[in-house]
Amino acid sequence: MRAWLPRPSRFAAGIEDPARRGDPLHWAASRLAKAGRGEQAIQIATGIEDPERQASALADVAGGLAEARQGDQAIRIATGIEDPWYRAEALAETAKGMAEAGQVDRAVGLAAQAAQVAGGIEDSWRRARVAAQVVRTLWGSRTRSPVLIWAFMRLVRIR
Repeated sequence: MRAWLPRPSRFAAGIEDPARRGDPLHWAASRLAKAGRGEQAIQIATGIEDPERQASALADVAGGLAEARQGDQAIRIATGIEDPWYRAEALAETAKGMAEAGQVDRAVGLAAQAAQVAGGIEDSWRRARVAAQVVRTLWGSRTRSPVLIWAFMRLVRIR
């Protein structure tokens, strides 16, 4: 482990505003995941105290690991997120990363899972917001795969 890794935690500890304390940890976890350093990224992301920020960081870690061609680990992280909003986002980020890594079949399956999670959100406003976020994520893929977006939109229910 490099000497600089503990610094995000020390830096975060010095931030007085608890709402902002997770930002440097989120940033560090995201960068480590994109570099393929999954265990360190997970350790840092799970150290974020705020549950919503932690879920957001884990979603980014999942996407970064998928881009780094560590799809199995990315899927484990994405499916382990409890909050449906962030789980759907993490599945979409993972689908995007898999598509960019050339694993389109797996990406379509993950987009379908994201649709299932988003469709299960009871509050119609939140369901529509997460569906829009997932479509933006999938469209943001370098592949801009219409197959991913079609798989998602075909399955999500927006009432």
